[in-house]
Amino acid sequence: MKWIVIIACALWSLKPVAAQVTGPTKHISSANGLSNDFVTSLAIDGQGYVWVATESGVNRIAGNTCQPMMTDLMAGQLITALCWHQPSGNMMIGTERGLTAYHPESGLVHHLDTDDGLVKSSINDMVLSDDGGLWVVYGNGALQHMNCTTFTVSNVEISHPYPNRCAMDDGHGHLYIGHSKHGMTVMNIDNGLSTNYVYQAGDDHSLPGNNVRCIYQDRNRRI
Repeated sequence: MKWIVIIACALWSLKPVAAQVTGPTKHISSANGLSNDFVTSLAIDGQGYVWVATESGVNRIAGNTCQPMMTDLMAGQLITALCWHQPSGNMMIGTERGLTAYHPESGLVHHLDTDDGLVKSSINDMVLSDDGGLWVVYGNGALQHMNCTTFTVSNVEISHPYPNRCAMDDGHGHLYIGHSKHGMTVMNIDNGLSTNYVYQAGDDHSLPGNNVRCIYQDRNRRI
């Protein structure tokens, strides 16, 4: 019995312990230079800088510096989404009025709106597509794909055009789209067919709710 107790104690000591964050934390707000205290999106660029989208402008954080970016162009605009497009080196900035591609190294700015084919609706999310382009999802349920070299957009027909909140390309032929009040739709990129998943009362294997705000894929490809 003595050896059993010793072995049990040794095995218990090998149990993984959850990592604890012990480093210093810092709160950043409009008092530190942030354009607005309502943060809508975050992104990290190719240099490791953190970009923050707010209700009235976009900022870049480097160390202890919070710098407003493109203040003339972004002034008064609700920034709804950010996406770092690594192939082109552009920070894609989505708003209620259109999309701005900003190249931090050169300072070049490319702005697109409805005259360039965008949908007249708020851009609620932008995600990289597996082909190097960009998926643009809108609050009114529209979906577009953008060629980030030519900045041309094409409409994508989807059988479940519910109001969109977020999206994710899994890199294996599927686009996941989260909706407001309508669960989640999974679209087969090759043929455009889609399936909508919603909460089903009494079904433990259904979604826990129909307001899907964020979709993420871990390194084991679990959604």
